[in-house]
Amino acid sequence: MVLETNQAELANWVGHVRVMLQIAGYQVLAGGFKSLLLRLIPGVLVAAIAMTTFAWASNPPDPTPPSVSLDSTDLSDADLRNAQLQNANLDGANLQNADLSGANLTDASLRDVTWAGATCPDGTLGNNNGTPATCLGHLSP
Repeated sequence: MVLETNQAELANWVGHVRVMLQIAGYQVLAGGFKSLLLRLIPGVLVAAIAMTTFAWASNPPDPTPPSVSLDSTDLSDADLRNAQLQNANLDGANLQNADLSGANLTDASLRDVTWAGATCPDGTLGNNNGTPATCLGHLSP
């Protein structure tokens, strides 16, 4: 009887020891996880910054169209239909009898341009838009 009681008590103590070992193992794993987590966070942040930078660099903003300088150029009788002349410098240019139908002259500089006989971007004739002939006010296709 004493032997059976001692075996039962021993089995009970063995059970307690197993529980203590499981708790100790859990504490070791939890501590290791916290340590690992503290080492992973900087790496994750660096990776996130790198991906954001790559995405930004892969999709640069559209560059502004280059400015073309055609100042004082003789473009008489030129076929400039649907020409992309935005931001162009056409100061003093001769556009006599030129066809500018559908041309994009957004933000173009147009001081002292000769428009006689020119077809404006909107399809009207420069001669019909004032004296002297002009396409100013008729620059949108």
